[in-house]
Amino acid sequence: MATIVVTVVKAIPAIIGKGLAIHKQLMQAKKNKKGCVRLADRVKTVVDQLEGLANQGVNEELLQKALDEFKKVLEEAETLLKKYEETNWWKQKFNADTWRKDFEEVNKHLCIAAHHLSLSLQVEQRKNLEDMFNDLRIRKENGEDMKIDQQEWDKLMASVEETRVVVKDVHDVVDNTNQKVSAIQHQMASAQRDLRDIKDQVGTQGAGPKSSSGSAGKARAKVFTFREKLINQIEEPTLKILLDGLQKATPDQPPVINGRERNHVLQNNRVTEDQVTCLVDMVRKKGERPCEIFLSLLSEHDNNLYKELGL
Repeated sequence: MATIVVTVVKAIPAIIGKGLAIHKQLMQAKKNKKGCVRLADRVKTVVDQLEGLANQGVNEELLQKALDEFKKVLEEAETLLKKYEETNWWKQKFNADTWRKDFEEVNKHLCIAAHHLSLSLQVEQRKNLEDMFNDLRIRKENGEDMKIDQQEWDKLMASVEETRVVVKDVHDVVDNTNQKVSAIQHQMASAQRDLRDIKDQVGTQGAGPKSSSGSAGKARAKVFTFREKLINQIEEPTLKILLDGLQKATPDQPPVINGRERNHVLQNNRVTEDQVTCLVDMVRKKGERPCEIFLSLLSEHDNNLYKELGL
């Protein structure tokens, strides 16, 4: 009988060590800390009593019942601690009722094991064990632990929410900055195109006689160079003729502008100069061929202005 007791008792520290290791991980996660510490203390109390029985003559049947029940408690505690260690479970499944039910079940079985064990103890030892595992005391301590752990959980959730808000604010700032950078890059690209147009125009003027509006690669540069003069000198009748011509399709050329763009020019700008500005910039952004068509229409319908500008 003594051999059986010693063998079983020697196996307990390894099981307890594993349970305490999981308990330590749970404490590091800052969740259910009070309840887990209390459970660990109660388990350790039973282990201490078992170790004290190793060299005593005890009732084998009573001790075996206590050991069987205690082994069951350790397995339940190990499963419970693993459950609370899982990250996804923390996020999705935690609630106060589940926590209370799980821990109460383990503590209930631990009390049963302690009761069986107390029957094998001396009177003084039995009294100490029964006092610690008194039903009223257990329920009171469990309630206090639950309250403290719930408060800690609420603090953790508040901190998580605060962090989430801060992270969102940072993302908003980054997104806003990216938008500004994108806008600056777009402006720089547009400025580089304008510089190329100026260089092309300077090269054309220095090469000799002015070329016609259809000369390769020069129409867009001309529209840019004479932009201010076009805006100041194109009058309303000419503007409407240009809009009509740019909206028409030819066998080899689709319309330069569509109806929506025409309406945008006329309806979003009240003054003729603003309307011309909108149209000139719109055509210039569309590229070389639209600019050639624009200058060709201007030459056809307002040749005096065309010549005056030296186009």
